[in-house]
Amino acid sequence: MSDKNPKTDIRRDLVGFLPQIRRFAMALTGDASGIDLLVVKACEEAVAKSHLWRNEQRLDRWVFTLMRALWNNGAFAQPTEGCDKQQTTGRTAGGFSGHPVLDSLPHTSAPVYLLCAVEGLSYAETAAVMGITPDAVAVRMLLSRRELAAQKSHASERRA
Repeated sequence: MSDKNPKTDIRRDLVGFLPQIRRFAMALTGDASGIDLLVVKACEEAVAKSHLWRNEQRLDRWVFTLMRALWNNGAFAQPTEGCDKQQTTGRTAGGFSGHPVLDSLPHTSAPVYLLCAVEGLSYAETAAVMGITPDAVAVRMLLSRRELAAQKSHASERRA
């Protein structure tokens, strides 16, 4: 969408981003029950606020930011009890998303890892989407890499 005019409808472009939007919802929620609702609400909000979207912004990053804001504003059930446990031991034991890497990461690190490693955002862009500092992004990426490295070494020991 290079020429944005007042009548531009972003719904067509949102359809193309649905897989990325859903993956980000998986990383944010840590719970399978909230994924689809969060995706729907984020898309509805993006359409309703499409007049606020600036053409120089990438649409996917703007929607990620809207989704994170919805999640942080408490519009959906967030893990409250046992949150520290999730942050240190990973997300859900069974792995709800079908993405073992996301399921194995701490709750606060999974969305950051997804944005940086999968979606290709820079630390500064990820910080803007997540509403945190680039230093916090670096710390969460470090924690994610350590977790993944530890899993790899455990898998090697089991094969031997």
